Amino acid sequence: MDKSRKLLTITEAAEYLNVSKSSLRRWSNENVLPSFRVGMRGERRFDIGDLDAFLVAQGKAPKSSERKQSAEGSSPREILDACAGHGTPRHVSLHFRDEQEQWRLLAPYLIGHLSEGSSVLYMHDSSHRTEIIDRLRNEGIDVDKALRTRRLVLLAPQECYLQDGFFAADRMLRFIRKQAATLLANSSIKAMITGEMTWFLTGAPGVEQMLAYERELNDLLQDSPQLTIVCQYHLKRLNSETTLGALLTHPFAHSVEGFRHGLYMDPLSAPANSV
Repeated sequence: MDKSRKLLTITEAAEYLNVSKSSLRRWSNENVLPSFRVGMRGERRFDIGDLDAFLVAQGKAPKSSERKQSAEGSSPREILDACAGHGTPRHVSLHFRDEQEQWRLLAPYLIGHLSEGSSVLYMHDSSHRTEIIDRLRNEGIDVDKALRTRRLVLLAPQECYLQDGFFAADRMLRFIRKQAATLLANSSIKAMITGEMTWFLTGAPGVEQMLAYERELNDLLQDSPQLTIVCQYHLKRLNSETTLGALLTHPFAHSVEGFRHGLYMDPLSAPANSV
């Protein structure tokens, strides 16, 4: 954040968002909306960039003339960049009903990273390796070069989630941490990991640990702020309990209805006072 830039008081921020101050206090306490504490009383201050990102996530256009981009021009990746500046993990649950929705939502993440020279790990399941390659080629990505230089890595569930025929959250977290280090070392900018979560439906031993694993990914991402993880949830194949669990374990949720804040809240964050 530009330190010369004026921070808004809670009254000014409430007027900017057209909400009550009590709503702002609640969202700040729940880490839905970042805020800063100043002075002896720890009064809240809000950066206008965070307010604009919040408006975009709610499907509303920013009011500020300082922001050159409109809501329509602000992509999920740009919102993730804005929020990551205040420590929010780049962890997205992506929800779709069919293959068309899946690619429509996922493609900008993949193409954006690969086009700018960043590295991508795609852990596929329902989608086939050849299908992913064909889709990326149709988008103008030099897939052969990306695979050869390992800027693009494609893995089946048996090579990642279900090694040796079972899932273990701790083992998978170690795997992701190792992969993240490799991806970031191979990229001068950022990196992305995405996984299709339908492997959960195999009923393999340990799959019940999936949401605990998702929750722990937020801590892992705190150590890798340049890494984005997008977890893909098929709404018609995974039940409502699993979908709710995804929302509770991700800071962001993305569907054809829009890009929103998820329901995840860091359990270690201390509640702020009600100034």
